[in-house]
Amino acid sequence: MPSPRKKSNPTLTSDLPEEVIADILSRLPGKYVLRFRAVCKAWLRITTDPHFLAAHMRRRPLELVLCTLLEERPLSGDQVGSSRDLAFDSIPVTAADPADQRRLIRYPGYYTSTPADLTYFGSGNFPIASCAGVFLFRLDTRYAICNPVTRQWTELPQLPKRCMFEYGLYFHRPSGEFRFLCRSGYFANDVTEYYITSTGATEPRLVISTGDVDEAANKMIRWIGNCTDHLTHVVLQDRLHWKVPSSTGDCNLVVFDTLLEMFHLMSAPPMSSKCSKLFDMNQRLAMVNFGLTHIDLWFLEDYNAGEWVHRHQIVTPPTLTVLGDPQREPWSNNYGRITAASDDADEVILGKVGSLMVYNVRTKAMRALDFICEDSWHGSGPRHLFRESLMPHVARSSAGHPLVQFG
Repeated sequence: MPSPRKKSNPTLTSDLPEEVIADILSRLPGKYVLRFRAVCKAWLRITTDPHFLAAHMRRRPLELVLCTLLEERPLSGDQVGSSRDLAFDSIPVTAADPADQRRLIRYPGYYTSTPADLTYFGSGNFPIASCAGVFLFRLDTRYAICNPVTRQWTELPQLPKRCMFEYGLYFHRPSGEFRFLCRSGYFANDVTEYYITSTGATEPRLVISTGDVDEAANKMIRWIGNCTDHLTHVVLQDRLHWKVPSSTGDCNLVVFDTLLEMFHLMSAPPMSSKCSKLFDMNQRLAMVNFGLTHIDLWFLEDYNAGEWVHRHQIVTPPTLTVLGDPQREPWSNNYGRITAASDDADEVILGKVGSLMVYNVRTKAMRALDFICEDSWHGSGPRHLFRESLMPHVARSSAGHPLVQFG
């Protein structure tokens, strides 16, 4: 007599609606979502749906990217110098505990300080930009993007050699591509050309128009590529935004519409110093102005009308006054500064590594993030922000990368 077949027990989620399962999974870190795709076909379908991926990215915390020196070793034999293991970690902008810091990518034996290796060190192989969960790397004259969560990476189509100035990395919603905007033309009398290279193309594309702007505006647009913090632009409403300094202390905003692929200018709030940063707070463009005695927070209340409102003035903490004289050249003084808003739109993080403060716009309280530190040899500070994403792109999956190791 055949043994009776055991009755299978229903799984915990078998009776849950798919929208409930999707909501639960969208709250988990990406590494767990990737594992749960193997549970069943239904979960695979749920977690690869574009709407789920967008919801998951919105719920992941905004993080600072930090450079960490792991180990430094003297070279063997008669060689002079040392080998350094570096890592890029991330930590939520509103973190209250150093345990929240996590490893993203690692450079084992990245740099040996011998004359033969100085060229390699200067080739800019660190991440130079971050957007929608991917990092942009410069590989000498080529560029690559990689996602440290999905461990996907790909090289972008080769740009013309005359393209010397990097403008911005962004995610193009209609095509689902990551795109990178660059400019050619070194001298003022050179022909200025703007190119876009993307993950979904085989070669770069020339952007014909710079918009209906005059020569003075064109000079400001050209200046973006010369600024040290040009790749920390703000992406909002399918537009890239840069703050362009001037010798008079006035502030100008340059905007690139990623759908129309045209530049235009935008009004900026009045600044009392040359040291200021743009950031996005709850889908609103905002700007912080660092002064010797106080810090001002401005918000763009009406985007189309260009109406800026001064909302907060903060007494400059002593730890931030050591960051330099705001009347110095803005391109050197802004380098390495970070300004970001928390996801609940209550807190703003300000300063540089080693002097990071969090200001609560609701309670007007300020606290220090004194546990965030960075090795002084690479003391540019956390220039980039990172938000985890599982959005796919044309890529090769790999446990390794030409430059880095994951995790």
